[in-house]
Amino acid sequence: GLPVVLLDRYFPGVDLPYVTSDNYQGALEATEYLISMGHHRIACIKGLPDASTSMDRVAGFRDALARHQIEVDETLIVGEDFSERNGYVETRRLLKHSQRPTAIFSLGNLPTFGAIQAITEEGLSIPEDVSLVSFDDHYYSPYLAMPLTAVAQRMEEIGKLSFKLLRDQLDNTTKRKTGGISLATRLIKRSSVRKLTIKERN
Repeated sequence: GLPVVLLDRYFPGVDLPYVTSDNYQGALEATEYLISMGHHRIACIKGLPDASTSMDRVAGFRDALARHQIEVDETLIVGEDFSERNGYVETRRLLKHSQRPTAIFSLGNLPTFGAIQAITEEGLSIPEDVSLVSFDDHYYSPYLAMPLTAVAQRMEEIGKLSFKLLRDQLDNTTKRKTGGISLATRLIKRSSVRKLTIKERN
């Protein structure tokens, strides 16, 4: 009987109010941008497999590839959580792949940190050797050695709307709230993605 609002998550089949980003559309747009820059071998470092955020972002990634008739290489969809270590370990593996990806799409800030560390330790550079896009923008993103292309979420607005939904429930306890709100994301293009030549695409 307690008022509940889910923040940045939802659970399929559970009818509770939530406020989140449009994770599917954000990932779709980011992947389509990489494709428009000539990248077909794109790796995806995902987060927690059962988290709605990760599932929706991976779905957007897959659908973007399908829209452009690019076959999904399952060996390039990796990861198990939103940690820095996950990004680091998986990027090290991806860079040893027999057909190294030309771009990596990291589905969270912390995995992106790990990816950057792994790329640097391999003696490679962004975006000359591998392009990188992060889901989630951060205040540091424009100030990195290679300003990071990122999917920006409206976190402050998510917080305000979540509080409003919760307050509405507290003010009107007889009316049960259901349904959710998904806020549009914004792709911020910086210099961590390189446009491939026709020769490099093959």
